[in-house]
Amino acid sequence: MMEHTLRDIFKERAFFEPADLFCYSRDAVPCLEGMPDAVVQPKTKKEVKSLVEAAKKEGWNLIPRGRGTGTFGGAVPVEGGIIVDFAHMNRIEEVNKTRHYVRVQPGCSISHIDTTLARAGLQLPVIPWSSPGASIGGFVATNGVGLGSYQYGRIKQQVLDMTVITGNGDEFSLGSVTEYTPGYNLCELFVGSEGTLGFITSILLTSINKQNQTVVSAFFGSFEDTLACVQEVALTDLCPYTIIYDDATTFDFVREVTLGNPAATIDRNKRNSSGYLLMVFQQFGEQEKCTLESIVRHYNSHLNIGGISAGLWKNLSSFLPKVYRVGMISFEDTFVPVDCVFDVALRCWEKADELSVRMFMGGYVASRRTLVLFPGMVVNERDEEEVKRVKVAKDEIIKITLEHGGGISALGGDKVGYLCGYPARRKVMQDIKDVFDPCHIMNRGKLGLR
Repeated sequence: MMEHTLRDIFKERAFFEPADLFCYSRDAVPCLEGMPDAVVQPKTKKEVKSLVEAAKKEGWNLIPRGRGTGTFGGAVPVEGGIIVDFAHMNRIEEVNKTRHYVRVQPGCSISHIDTTLARAGLQLPVIPWSSPGASIGGFVATNGVGLGSYQYGRIKQQVLDMTVITGNGDEFSLGSVTEYTPGYNLCELFVGSEGTLGFITSILLTSINKQNQTVVSAFFGSFEDTLACVQEVALTDLCPYTIIYDDATTFDFVREVTLGNPAATIDRNKRNSSGYLLMVFQQFGEQEKCTLESIVRHYNSHLNIGGISAGLWKNLSSFLPKVYRVGMISFEDTFVPVDCVFDVALRCWEKADELSVRMFMGGYVASRRTLVLFPGMVVNERDEEEVKRVKVAKDEIIKITLEHGGGISALGGDKVGYLCGYPARRKVMQDIKDVFDPCHIMNRGKLGLR
């Protein structure tokens, strides 16, 4: 019945062969897998609506998917179901330079959006770390924080309007081109809903004038000093576009990977031996220069403007594709208060040693209050014991983060246990889901909801 109905709606864009389904059984990191029952690729809203109506009758589970660059299992099935791949809904529908917005379909790649905007003298304010391959729909559905968030906020601040088809089959426009709407902020409710309320079919995003960028960096004698410097920068009026930080193990590992060394390793003995900051500014003059030079001088460092800094920034987006030549990488992105990141890092390192996990450490600054910490772990998927140890380490990282007043972002199928500690919140979330998805066909099992 399923195959007949889906072929009727999607023709050759419905897939059932094991080899095809396997390609959709995971996202960008190891340790999370789940096999779908089918995969479909809609091209129009009409097809999406037809799919929703069929799913309501049959009780199918529908799982939206962008480009699979997520790291937490948001688009990985937890109980079978139908993957709805939006790769063909990838058009840029409108660029309005006067009103500073762009309207796009969810499967559109972020790099394509930025390239198109650049021709109009515009750019997106915020892009994810995985922007070379990520889709805008996935970024919005997970309320991503990324490069540019320090200056402009999360993606939820960039979404003016979106068109959605709910799990009940209704179509709504949730915002406006002016960003002001009366009543509840339904647009922001769908941002970060991870496909549990309905399908996003069109997104209206704010854009900014294309900016020149000045890239600066500073190297420090310890990772602790690196993070202390971030705290000092946050106390000033400086407003960098983004700030990225790494410890020595990460810097050495990235350098070796970038140079093409397939035997690149993580030397845990170098963890707190040094660190660096990479800062990107859209406005950088003599005042910004003097303030930063004064701050880094406190840590016996000096400011590098351009040169090596620009090279680090240019190679940043190429790191992840290259690192997969060394081994799979499992990231745990945690949001940590600015004044206790080093304490969290120390605890994570201790757990890594206890569990014999190969861990490197880095991240970027989300705001003056919060740093995104990326404990990255190299995983040999053929080593079942190492996979188990990494899964334990991921759970421990979250516990350590919560103990220090931090939190996490998207839950996907990886972190659903997080909400067990917040039963009242989960009940309210389930009540909301029941309104938009009364038949429970939208991404069941994600966010801990049915």
